[in-house]
Amino acid sequence: MILVPSGETLQMEFMLPYFKVLPFSEILFKNYTFSGICLLIVNGITNLIAAYLLIKNKKIGIILGTIFGFTLMLWITIQFIIFPLNILSITYFIIGLIQLLTGYMTYDNKKI
Repeated sequence: MILVPSGETLQMEFMLPYFKVLPFSEILFKNYTFSGICLLIVNGITNLIAAYLLIKNKKIGIILGTIFGFTLMLWITIQFIIFPLNILSITYFIIGLIQLLTGYMTYDNKKI
């Protein structure tokens, strides 16, 4: 999305018109650059930080992993509203749900 902003490599160029319902679509959504940067920040870097904290055995990593699982589910829910239903979005929603539930169960078991 960032390297090839047209969406051709992911075969997503047909989905660009669906962004027209969003505010500032004529500025932000001419291509997938803005979407790619947002995805990288919201779902990429944040989860890498949580993973690092989990590797360091910090309890905040569990909390952040749970929050970021919820964030992924929220992101995909917004996609459900904007785009037609597709298997990839459903898969990522399930991954977010698993991340949320795993974080919740782990946090619940680590109470002191």
